[in-house]
Amino acid sequence: MARETWVPDLFASPDQRAVSVFTSAQDAQNGTSPIGTLGEDSTFGSLRVGELKNAIAKPADITLALYLDDNKMQDLWLAVTWRK
Repeated sequence: MARETWVPDLFASPDQRAVSVFTSAQDAQNGTSPIGTLGEDSTFGSLRVGELKNAIAKPADITLALYLDDNKMQDLWLAVTWRK
């Protein structure tokens, strides 16, 4: 049986540059090991969009902590896609 995974996608209101996403504050501070980048995507108007690189096995219970290298966006949305 195939494992279900979920892939988080992030959407942010416009800023002047791409925003990197990390799983730890230390990585964000050092700029190392980003798991995704929110970049401009004309499909979504002027929003910054990015799929996080690592799909995660379907959790029973999870706490998700994400760290961004820029906090100037006005809004930030998280969308989850379930895949088999």
